[in-house]
Amino acid sequence: MYDYINGIVQCISAAQRVNFEKWNILNTNVNVEYITLGTWENEVNYIKDFLMKRVEYLDKTEVENW
Repeated sequence: MYDYINGIVQCISAAQRVNFEKWNILNTNVNVEYITLGTWENEVNYIKDFLMKRVEYLDKTEVENW
């Protein structure tokens, strides 16, 4: 999963810089963000951590409930 995310990060790295130069919204709640993390890199790390914890949870919980 990390390899996939890192591949996407590489593909959109330049675009995200231009995006956040045009739309200065880092550290701003613009939709449903519960927290703001200040940088795009922090946002990527947050989603990686969330997804890995979610997969671990589902692996443990869902198998036991089947």
